Amino acid sequence: MHHNKNANTEYRKDLKEKILTTASSLFYRHGIKSVKMDDIAKCLSISKRTMYEIYANKEDLLFEVIKHHNEKNRKVLRQLDTPDANVMDILVALFRLRMKEVSSVNPLFLEDMQKYPKLLEMLRKESEARTNLSYLFFERGVKEGYFLPNLNYQIIEKLTRILFTDIMEKSLYKQYGIQEFFRTVMLFFLRGICTMKGIKYLDRSFVIEDESYE
Repeated sequence: MHHNKNANTEYRKDLKEKILTTASSLFYRHGIKSVKMDDIAKCLSISKRTMYEIYANKEDLLFEVIKHHNEKNRKVLRQLDTPDANVMDILVALFRLRMKEVSSVNPLFLEDMQKYPKLLEMLRKESEARTNLSYLFFERGVKEGYFLPNLNYQIIEKLTRILFTDIMEKSLYKQYGIQEFFRTVMLFFLRGICTMKGIKYLDRSFVIEDESYE
């Protein structure tokens, strides 16, 4: 009996992971609105009942998809922050990762997200919770000589958050394409806080980056 209970728990855990992976792929590719819970169940060859036993509704599932994605990002960040890495190594690696991610995201996904106020509030709170880590990262960049020392990074952090919130709310990325928009905004922001040492690092990195996209 104990063995069956463990096996069932493991099965549900595995199925939950598969649902998250499938839902993520479908949401990013087609947007949130056009993907039904039935579509996800069919992709996994499971019944609608089983699907709803694990996730009561699409909003609950969407929350878990975003949480899962954010946790993966935190794990990647921990892996990138090796003893011999500097802030620019980490930023450039994260930039490349984000560029790869946004290239496969349908703008409808970002647009549909605006229809879920609870989700946006969760993301806002998560962003605020990361504030202290952001300040520590800025301080580290200053110490390493890549970021300008005479800037108020509290103002910069608040401005960045406001900027990205406004971009999302007004769907500005739709006019130029997500990848191009993200690349322009990030390089504009990064160059603005970098010393000459940091700018040289960026220019060297993104000459290589531009060649890889040709």
